[in-house]
Amino acid sequence: MCVEITSSSAPFPFMFWRWAIPGLLDAPVSGGVRAARVGKLTLKVGGDSAELERVSEMLGAMASTIHHFGALGFGHAMKALNNLGCPFNRN
Repeated sequence: MCVEITSSSAPFPFMFWRWAIPGLLDAPVSGGVRAARVGKLTLKVGGDSAELERVSEMLGAMASTIHHFGALGFGHAMKALNNLGCPFNRN
């Protein structure tokens, strides 16, 4: 079991790692430092739903919102789309 929470941009490593690391989930975070300090991050998760269920309590310690987007790599894909839209949502 491994939960990768960085915001790397390339999906290729996940296509390779899924054979090397059983139970791998990609779960990039959003919310910033303030949210991290109080356990209110948002996770965008890709990977097997049964594996996510296994670690959901642990992830809940740092995230108040957890979205599952499907297969491995989809968490990072959604994070990339989120980042693409961020410049348009700023005041």
